[in-house]
Amino acid sequence: MLRTPISDLKNFVTSAALRGRQLKVAVNGVAVHFPDTQPSIINGRIYVPVRFVAETIGAQIGWVQKTQQVSITRGHIRIVLHIGSEQMLRYENGLHVSNKRMDVAPLISEGRTILPIHFILEEFGCIVDWDVMAATVAIYDVPAKQPDAPDTSVNEALLGSGLTGAPAQEPDPVSAHGVVYQSSSDNFTFYAAKSSKRYIRYISIVLESAYKQFSREFGVTLNEKVAVRVYPSYRSYCEAIGKEFSPSITHKQVFGNFKDGGGAEGRGIYMTLPNSDILRDQENFYDKILLHELIHIFAEQITPTYQLQEQNLHWLIEGLADYKSGEIMREYAQALLKSEVAHNTLPSLSDLEIQDVAKFDAMGGYTYGASIIEFIDKKYGFPKVMELYKNPGEYRMVFGFPRDAFESQWKQFLMGNYS
Repeated sequence: MLRTPISDLKNFVTSAALRGRQLKVAVNGVAVHFPDTQPSIINGRIYVPVRFVAETIGAQIGWVQKTQQVSITRGHIRIVLHIGSEQMLRYENGLHVSNKRMDVAPLISEGRTILPIHFILEEFGCIVDWDVMAATVAIYDVPAKQPDAPDTSVNEALLGSGLTGAPAQEPDPVSAHGVVYQSSSDNFTFYAAKSSKRYIRYISIVLESAYKQFSREFGVTLNEKVAVRVYPSYRSYCEAIGKEFSPSITHKQVFGNFKDGGGAEGRGIYMTLPNSDILRDQENFYDKILLHELIHIFAEQITPTYQLQEQNLHWLIEGLADYKSGEIMREYAQALLKSEVAHNTLPSLSDLEIQDVAKFDAMGGYTYGASIIEFIDKKYGFPKVMELYKNPGEYRMVFGFPRDAFESQWKQFLMGNYS
């Protein structure tokens, strides 16, 4: 069978083998039936209706009529295109990672959106070949390997080599908890167990994409790389951060923490192993927790966390992290704020400023804190958030009015935006 990469299709457009023949498409060897709009060759490229792409790879299609924008989402990858434009934007886990230029653009034909097939499918890991003699596009869907179930053992076998293959000079201090591989990016050093190693590139993209933004917005420069430790199980994570282990926690939950001070060995972000259920979460929960902990690292440079904790200002600590990481936009957070506004049961600042962190969390304190930061940002601008973080509790100095007026304005903001 004569096969050639589909990128060379222009060489065959005028071939006698194609004249008067209907193009065919096969996915993993199975022919695809097109009930209406058929595949066609335009400007030397094969176009198919966008619906075919969704049905072929199990993707979700989005359409914005006003801007004629097409979005295709599969797993953690999202591709954005515009009719008539050769630009392709790629997002991973909600973060923009690249711009690419195709040599043709999406079109509308007979009222249907049609796309150049190989540019799109190859972005999602598919292999696209062209069988000129059979006038057939052969597509082979190669889904990403599903992650293993997280390891529930504390004593995962320790290996002596890092991600780069270089021998480890000294064991990492957390290796007793299963963290033994090491690699680095521009601003981070990563430690991971064997079962977590595959996620380091994914985690690196999420964190590096946000690093410069947070540094600019917070006005903070970190003098050394941030250590990120990814633990193979909730048990090993608890042992590493000194938290009591609960056997009721399942692998479908994810946890993060940050430490600063106490020597270089203790600094950094501590995370549990991501899993396939979490990575497929439409709200990008794992990403938000990663960013949440990174925000704490930056905020620590403005005012040490322990100083805020001594004033019971958990809402300021966690609210900033929840707001800037986007956790406030999660469905449960939005539902909580709307419910409290509807029932006129919003807490006071005094209600939020309690010493017991567990009770603060249970009452929805993270979300309330994020809503306070949202209020300041949208009404007065983010520099005022930073000013308050530098001068916690100094409402009159920062805003020009006392604490009770600040609280009243926050509640009015919620009633106007969450009713």
